[in-house]
Amino acid sequence: MIPFRLKKQVFRLLTAIFSLLLLPFALKAQDTLREGKQKTYALREGAEKRFVLRALPGKVYYVRAEQIGIDIELHLLSEKGEELLHQDAPNGPFGPETMEFNVKAPRTFILRIRPLQAEGNTPRGRFTLAFESAPEPANTVGVMPVLQPSEMKKDLRIFRQIREKANSGLYRYRTKAETDALYAKAYKAIREPLPLSAFYRILLELTDLEGSCHNSTALPQHGSTYTSRHKGYFPFSLKYVAGKIYVNSDSVSIPVGARVHSVNGLADTLLVHSFYKYFPGDGYTLTQKNASAVNRSFGWLYAFEHGLCDTFRIRYSVPGSVEVRQLDVASVSAAEHAAVYAKRHSKPLDDLLDPRMQPAYGFRMEGDSAGVLSFRRFDMASNAEDPAYAVFCSFLDSVFSLLNERKVPHLIIDIRNNPGGNDPTYEKVFTYLSPHSFRENTEAYIIFRKVPMPRYYAWEAGSAKGRRYEQRSLNAFFRERYIPGPGGRYFQDPSTNPLWQPDPNRYTGKVYLLMNADVASAASHFASLLRGYSHALLIGEETVGGYYGHNGHIPVEYRLPASGIHTRFSVVHVTQDAPPLASQPPGRGVLPDITLHQTPEDFLQNRDTQMEFVLKQIYTGR
Repeated sequence: MIPFRLKKQVFRLLTAIFSLLLLPFALKAQDTLREGKQKTYALREGAEKRFVLRALPGKVYYVRAEQIGIDIELHLLSEKGEELLHQDAPNGPFGPETMEFNVKAPRTFILRIRPLQAEGNTPRGRFTLAFESAPEPANTVGVMPVLQPSEMKKDLRIFRQIREKANSGLYRYRTKAETDALYAKAYKAIREPLPLSAFYRILLELTDLEGSCHNSTALPQHGSTYTSRHKGYFPFSLKYVAGKIYVNSDSVSIPVGARVHSVNGLADTLLVHSFYKYFPGDGYTLTQKNASAVNRSFGWLYAFEHGLCDTFRIRYSVPGSVEVRQLDVASVSAAEHAAVYAKRHSKPLDDLLDPRMQPAYGFRMEGDSAGVLSFRRFDMASNAEDPAYAVFCSFLDSVFSLLNERKVPHLIIDIRNNPGGNDPTYEKVFTYLSPHSFRENTEAYIIFRKVPMPRYYAWEAGSAKGRRYEQRSLNAFFRERYIPGPGGRYFQDPSTNPLWQPDPNRYTGKVYLLMNADVASAASHFASLLRGYSHALLIGEETVGGYYGHNGHIPVEYRLPASGIHTRFSVVHVTQDAPPLASQPPGRGVLPDITLHQTPEDFLQNRDTQMEFVLKQIYTGR
């Protein structure tokens, strides 16, 4: 007779062997994602898609999922089902989700894709999935393609033609003569062969100078593909505070809160300016450019812009001292930089305002006299027919009923870091705050009847038949939504731009709006309505999204044939329903009534400067 303990050991061994024998069949039952292939899948709430991925050493792999009407999240799992990577960008139900990884030995993974389990996500939609790879670079030399002048001239000509034919905002902030001069300068810069990176930077300058936060121009592969992942990364996390650069991680060599005066001989202001082109904003706004040039530029982007270096020479001063010191410190790998960033000093406060980590909306009371209504994103519903919109409306009505029933005298609305979202979410919120009727816009138009230059459009379908279907569908949408008008323009059908009326449950107490440089698109549009049509007090920083208008609503994307560079912009020229104000100059973001940001001391203490200021005003009158 076999002892009971031995029986258990035999059972476990047989179970493990049986699982291993079944593993190939389990993997085979899932779709295998092959390199270079692209396919579109339907996805609904409660469902998921699984794919098998096989990776070899010596390559960097990219999983790219373009969301079409549903917010998804990506999970990279081991063969045993252990989660290795997770990806969810704060872009709502449209836009890309990209995951990057490499391996040291041949491995098989499972990719799980499912709808984001968040209030406000849509019940069904689609996504286009692609699996790509590139040689893993040891350094920039040898992996960056070199373009000939003829190739760059062709791409530059197509780049401008696309904009002339499709981008209604091309001359919104700069005249044709000014734009001609910029392109003439670009043509002079491509008379000799250039690496792809140099040509890309030229196109970035042109993209940025159009003045739209919905603009982007991207390399064929993620920028980190063209830089080393083993070195060249900055060894500290940095933070833009009160117009200066501060160390945002503690170390033996440089303490947290030290001010950085220069890096490798480049002064802080020049260093910040060098990254402006990577962060387009509406009009002439600079607030987000300044912050992003520090907070988001010292990973792969520093090496890409300024070249790979083994060491960084940092000139700095410690907190409480004006003495400028100097330190040479070795660069670190991508993984080491990521670990430093994950432990950054400001993480607790960053997380509270992060639209990727917080619910799209929420409400709480701060004492008896103030309510706090937070909107981290305006993508809680894709449109008025989305069932999530009814849920959101019910939430709003309950909040404003509570405020009015209790006669709460103060309401703080927090939209900091809100990247935007969809109609009619933010308009619905404003009906509870506005004493006036209003519209989403006073004018919105495009400059084409059919998608221009379809040969270069970045269609999602891999087949010619699929691309023709996409083209017909998109052209039909434009025909239905936009009506021919004067000057070769096609104007938004008035039936899709309703007149909003104040809600009977409207709040009449004192309203405070907290905003910062990262407020964009629908969120900055909401801020412009509050500034123009209410007595709310706006506190914080100028938004990256414009007050009077923007180019938005519908993004398009094209691919340049020689370089493979992608360029994306929104085609609808929107004039927002924003009354002219002497204190609000054209070409600027929404300006606060009280400009307020963290001081270095606030940063060291991780204080929420803006929220504390408002609560102090409410409860002490100071």
